[in-house]
Amino acid sequence: MFRNISILFIAGIIMLNSSAIALASTTKQQDVYYQAIHSHIQHRCSMGLEWSDWIADSILYYSAQYRVDPLLVTALFDQESGFNMNARSSTGAIGIAQLQPTTAAAIGFDPTDPAQNIEGGVKYLAMQLSRFSQSGDWAATYAVAAYNAGPEAVAKYQGIPPYAETQNHVNRVADIYRQLLRAIG
Repeated sequence: MFRNISILFIAGIIMLNSSAIALASTTKQQDVYYQAIHSHIQHRCSMGLEWSDWIADSILYYSAQYRVDPLLVTALFDQESGFNMNARSSTGAIGIAQLQPTTAAAIGFDPTDPAQNIEGGVKYLAMQLSRFSQSGDWAATYAVAAYNAGPEAVAKYQGIPPYAETQNHVNRVADIYRQLLRAIG
């Protein structure tokens, strides 16, 4: 069914550490996360140092605001768009967070505006994490699947939908997340 269901990748780690990660309390902790995220973005994005700085700052800011693990946000946005604001999917998703215009509008954001795209993506992920919070160790995994396939699909199948695209998406986000965890030591 899955290449690997170490998709509990997010489960134990995030469930135990999300508040500490999202709201790193010391400047040193914040610097460690910033460096890992910035380095990852700079490696993946060819838009230059200033753009990488801005994206990393935005991810950290909105992740703290919505209490979401910034490493998870970084992994998700990398998989979604490779941090390309000009990314467009065949289904109409836009920007770094690959927000559907209808989804963005429903939660009050303009997906064509880079800052609103990132904030909207973080908020939408936070909404999915909240929606699936009762799923125990699978909550974050289901949230990532819902971000890709829609929350109704995850609810319908009572887990990750049997769509190859969604299963690959979740596994890829897990792989990127593990890389980021290694980067913070």
